[in-house]
Amino acid sequence: MLILFQFLLISVIFIILFFLSVNEYKFSLFLKKIILLVSILSISILASQRTIGTDLQTYYGWFLKTYPIDNFSLFIQDLGQLNIEPTYYILVSILKSLGGNFQIFLGLYAFIPLFIIYLIILKIEKDHIIKMFSIFLLIYLIRWPLDIIRQFAGMTFYLGALLLYVNKRYILASISSFLSIFSHFSAILTALTNIFLNKFSFKKTSFLILCLISLLFGFIFNLEFIFDFLNSTFDLALINKAELYLTSNYEYKNFIHFISRNLMEHFSPILNFLIIYLFLNKKNIYIYSNNSIYKVILNSMMFGSFLYFYLIGAGAFTFAYRLNSMYSIGNFIIITRLITEYIDRRKMNVYYLIYIILIIYNLIIVYYYTGAFNL
Repeated sequence: MLILFQFLLISVIFIILFFLSVNEYKFSLFLKKIILLVSILSISILASQRTIGTDLQTYYGWFLKTYPIDNFSLFIQDLGQLNIEPTYYILVSILKSLGGNFQIFLGLYAFIPLFIIYLIILKIEKDHIIKMFSIFLLIYLIRWPLDIIRQFAGMTFYLGALLLYVNKRYILASISSFLSIFSHFSAILTALTNIFLNKFSFKKTSFLILCLISLLFGFIFNLEFIFDFLNSTFDLALINKAELYLTSNYEYKNFIHFISRNLMEHFSPILNFLIIYLFLNKKNIYIYSNNSIYKVILNSMMFGSFLYFYLIGAGAFTFAYRLNSMYSIGNFIIITRLITEYIDRRKMNVYYLIYIILIIYNLIIVYYYTGAFNL
């Protein structure tokens, strides 16, 4: 019952932000900032009391086992035997040393990434801040800051690193990139690619061909082939952990469970694919070619699509979704740009349509998290 009440509160946030976003041309920049900050604080308070999330009990168990940082010898010993990322462990350790409880931890782990997104939005957008934030929440809120919190933190640091690289603040970009990796180890791949994302451009045809080639490579060079090569070349515990994660099979309780989970996980990659395709149309291509931040975000999304199709071909469906989400964290920026600048007089109608589609996506997530497939 409590989880339904929490989803009701989230729905209220979505509705309020929708009406505010439609009328945001009436608001000053200062008022827009206040609206976003109040929204972030409200979401963080909700996150601190949440029962939403499939890994909530796992995080609670880790929280109880983590040593406070003031017990330095045990802290260092446990950090050296780490099975989870350092950013998570250090934050929990500091929090426990200050007397903080699990609810404060959940609230902070929602607030910090959301505040990073707030800062990124303010750097990129001035006129459509509330629209951009609303689209972001509709795509990410329930699934990420209220569930997959470690990777979500890594994703926001990654997006921050991209923006800093574009603005030539290379030291801060490198720090943000390292924080991304230390928040979630899957971000190691982004460290290998993010400095090259401004170096190349794609056309629509080449993007489609590379997606097809990636899928075919997945069928040919499957995960068993890749891990046989890695294990024969390196002896790293991280590779063994990745192999276990990638090759594990998810057990479905019934057909409805299968449908709802796959709709939930593969909606975003398909949406990202369509966004890229639309943005590479001729009338939008000049902004892609000549504007660094949009080019970097879109190239990152394209790389995420290549990885997605490769991993789908290789049979790693969950990891395909996770990596695509990591590389496509800036998709809400591209969507807002498409709506507000390149859809002429119909832009508000398109905004309404996208809002409805994303609401349906959130209803699928709610259906899955409430376990309605068991009824």
